[in-house]
Amino acid sequence: MKLRSRVLPAAAAAALLLAACDAGDDAQDPGVEDTDTGATEDTDDGGILDDDLTGDDTLGEDTAEEQALDPEDAEVQLDVVSSELGDHVVDAEGRSLYVSSDDEEGVSNCLNDCAQIWPPVLVDGEPTAIGELDETLLGTTERDDDTGTQVTYNGWPLYWFVSDAEPGDTRGQGVNGTWWLIGGDGEPIAEGGIQDEPGDADAGTDEDTDAEGDEDA
Repeated sequence: MKLRSRVLPAAAAAALLLAACDAGDDAQDPGVEDTDTGATEDTDDGGILDDDLTGDDTLGEDTAEEQALDPEDAEVQLDVVSSELGDHVVDAEGRSLYVSSDDEEGVSNCLNDCAQIWPPVLVDGEPTAIGELDETLLGTTERDDDTGTQVTYNGWPLYWFVSDAEPGDTRGQGVNGTWWLIGGDGEPIAEGGIQDEPGDADAGTDEDTDAEGDEDA
């Protein structure tokens, strides 16, 4: 069953669009690093990151990525916090957790390069709830890349975003119209952030150009 997020209409911030994370069929096509400019082109990493997102302003020494790559003895406690985007799920340190609308129920399609930018929340044993989080929605799934057991919430595999520098950061919200915070009710908060709707990734297509031409005529 394909999980779909409840996308709310909003204006697209086209200037801040990040490239698509095709974690499925294109996972074998890693991007090319431009050694002169530091720009990364078309990576299978869950969205191209600009200099503001790939600098030193990332999670600290005990990073989410390190925990994801070394799941042994990993204990996961999840909570829910309130923000201007609504009530959403965080880890015990207050770091925001995300889901991808490219995933299927209990199946992560974010592998390889994608999982380096969006580290999966791995656990040894079972995750637990603290605060007002609905523990009945917690679950786990085995990843297809054999990296470990990933935590799910209402069936959605959970991830960190490596460019969230501090607890409470939500830089991953809306990336590529695919990545969303997960609400305490178990549904993606598909509004706000970098891009509001998946369809906005097609902004500037020939159809739009033709429409503008008609208006100028």
